[in-house]
Amino acid sequence: MNEGLTPREHVELRESIVAGVGRLRAARARRSRILAGAAAAAAVAVVVAGVAITASMPPNRTTTPIETIAPSPSASTSVPTPSPSAPLPSPSKGAADRTVTAPTIVFDGSCDVVADPASLGTLWSGGAVSALSYSGEEYIRTLGGLSCGWRFDDGTFINADVYPLVVVPDGIRERYSGVFCGTSTALGISCSEAVGDSSTWMLIELGGDQYQRVGQSNSPDEDLMRARLAAVLPLFEESLGRAGAGSPASIDPAGWAGPTCDELASHLPLAELLNSDNVEPDPPRDSGPSVAQEIAESAGAFQRCSWWVPDRVPFTTLTIAVYRGAAWDWERISTVPSTVGTHLVDVSIPGAHAAVSERLDSDSSINGIYLTDGVDVVIVRSAGDVVAAATAALVALS
Repeated sequence: MNEGLTPREHVELRESIVAGVGRLRAARARRSRILAGAAAAAAVAVVVAGVAITASMPPNRTTTPIETIAPSPSASTSVPTPSPSAPLPSPSKGAADRTVTAPTIVFDGSCDVVADPASLGTLWSGGAVSALSYSGEEYIRTLGGLSCGWRFDDGTFINADVYPLVVVPDGIRERYSGVFCGTSTALGISCSEAVGDSSTWMLIELGGDQYQRVGQSNSPDEDLMRARLAAVLPLFEESLGRAGAGSPASIDPAGWAGPTCDELASHLPLAELLNSDNVEPDPPRDSGPSVAQEIAESAGAFQRCSWWVPDRVPFTTLTIAVYRGAAWDWERISTVPSTVGTHLVDVSIPGAHAAVSERLDSDSSINGIYLTDGVDVVIVRSAGDVVAAATAALVALS
């Protein structure tokens, strides 16, 4: 759920370090830029030290006492508790008027049911295979999906994202009806192809740092990746019969509707929160969204809005990520840090059903605020007063 690196990318980064790979993928660096500044330096240092916290690790939230932090003015600007001047056009009802029903996750939420590492290890001489612990981006789970990964001793990664067929747009299904090789936001360089049946859709992605020449003419790396992907597809096709009938969470009565980023911006005191009159929407990232994010945005389960102050170093940004309908999984979300080198501390945000602050292990700096209104989950990250920003976001989204 991290707006810099996903749980999947944290695992892959750790595995690359262990394998002695000395470079960080450019795609990851681009995705980490909103964590630049003081937080970035501390987090990278922790990664190099080998302290990689993934979504599989035990909960480490600090639960006592509950910390209450009131937004306070900075030395240069006053940050009042904001109140929108007019109600947003959508959603039409507040969280108190809505309910969320938990999804039914495919394969009973177990990657061990999707594929057995021992079976994968017989497909080619890549050595032993280890399962990677992904909780999956929260929007995958809320849509009834599952994200799994495995790593071969030769450095090859295999990822499988599985969804109920009903949530996958036709355009994405068509794109991966055959082999698609190129740059991905998860593996850097990879080849992907989908398998599916009448109820389930599964995207299989194969890649790794040792494959460097994909996309070049007559690339032996791409030929090898295509051959290995073809070898693993029958195993995943066979597993579809065990997927069960997955279904996404449901929100009643407002459904998945929510304000656009422009509507949200009109109800946020952006100048005060970022201490500048020159605030602009964060430009699109050149790497584009992951397939999982495309699916979630199409279904209305995820929205990311970000604003920044151009030409200011370090970056001054505010990012609000809304995971619609994700409150069913709040207990897990609020106990598992999503960023390397952080821990979670209960915090009081006015109007929130519950909230935690993500703190850097190296000091007391707040890296972000996770909050829920009882239906959605919102993650707020800000270069300014993140508590004030979270308070403003909750009011604007109400």
